[in-house]
Amino acid sequence: MIAEFGEASRELVAWELRCHDAEIEPGWRRALTERLLGNAHIDTISGEEMWSLSLRGRAWRADSQAMRRAPSATATRTG
Repeated sequence: MIAEFGEASRELVAWELRCHDAEIEPGWRRALTERLLGNAHIDTISGEEMWSLSLRGRAWRADSQAMRRAPSATATRTG
């Protein structure tokens, strides 16, 4: 979601996922711990912290997308 928007607040991510902010807290905390997100800025209107994917987060996303596109080993077997 952050990759789609370029940047987003945690509240916006929760809203887009149709869940409460507290429900995404564990995943958000892990993304911060893994340094997948970087603080972009504070939104001057809402006062919310805006986040973007870090270089590490963009690399992780690219790897994940490549893995999803790769044919599985069982799909390539014949016989």
